[in-house]
Amino acid sequence: MLMVVFGAGASYDSTPVYPVASGSLAWRPPLARELFDFRQEFFAALDEFPQFSAIIGDLRNLPAGVSLESKLSMLQAQLPELPHRARQLTAVRFYLRRVLWEHGDRWASQSHGSSNYAALLGQLQDWQARSEEAVALVSFNYDTLLERAYTSVFDRDPSQGDSPDLEAYVSDGAFPIFKPHGSVNWSRWIDDSHAMFTPQINATAIISRAHEIHASERFEVTWQLDQAWARSDQQQALFPALAIPTDVKSVFEFPKLHRDRLLELLPKVDRLLTVGWRASEGTFLDQWGSERKTHIRVHIVSPTDGAGVEANLRSAGFDGPHSISGMGFTEFATSGRVEQILT
Repeated sequence: MLMVVFGAGASYDSTPVYPVASGSLAWRPPLARELFDFRQEFFAALDEFPQFSAIIGDLRNLPAGVSLESKLSMLQAQLPELPHRARQLTAVRFYLRRVLWEHGDRWASQSHGSSNYAALLGQLQDWQARSEEAVALVSFNYDTLLERAYTSVFDRDPSQGDSPDLEAYVSDGAFPIFKPHGSVNWSRWIDDSHAMFTPQINATAIISRAHEIHASERFEVTWQLDQAWARSDQQQALFPALAIPTDVKSVFEFPKLHRDRLLELLPKVDRLLTVGWRASEGTFLDQWGSERKTHIRVHIVSPTDGAGVEANLRSAGFDGPHSISGMGFTEFATSGRVEQILT
């Protein structure tokens, strides 16, 4: 079985129309270190969610050697002693959802269907039809660029349906999709929300009571960004189902059904293809177990840090054969090398 893992670098370089070499463009999906930059595309979200303004300077002005993820980990670790951190970090979730939702929509629109995700999925579809092997797709990106491509290639939208555990994402045995850190269009029901938020539910009210909120295991797909905090009948408050980007993500943000299906599939994986992924998600790597995974062939697609990705994977026990394509997603998706690598 093949598993393909996408990281932020995949969405950053997700269309051949605007390759990375063309420079910084408005609405290009941001990398983690860019998420809180002072740029025009972020202004609306910053203005809408001022509740984390006390920490925005800390998130922008990081000391040398300190990543955004490690800074957010430090802030999250302070929750037990500083309850107001819950309000700030909940505002960060709402901010990230707005920023990444808008960027995904605008980027897809101005790319006019030219998608490296679609190109790669098409090649994987051909390979799967010949090999009859399943392909598990894992994305650590919050955006829905993968789902858009999936819908166009397979003529099936994984976000459709009203299952409380988002079953459509994992119901296709040949090409299931897993998003361990959540998605901009996913929400979780807030327990006792009718009593907590009367007479009207809005994002400000949810952020204000963040320290009291318990988000349930009931998920649903959110269709409208401007009403993403409540169901249309205003009877149920919704919490953004996306994880704060930390370097120690100890909690997954996808349904239990997805976790169970993923754990069922991991022992079957004998090929691993990574695209724009740093392999730094320890919680995900821990799911594979502590034994050495010498039977798994790994191919890494990374334009600048393939050796670092390989080192992270080897430290997690992936001791099988490794190969590296020192290129970005655009070059890889248009190179025609997928079948050669997998055979």
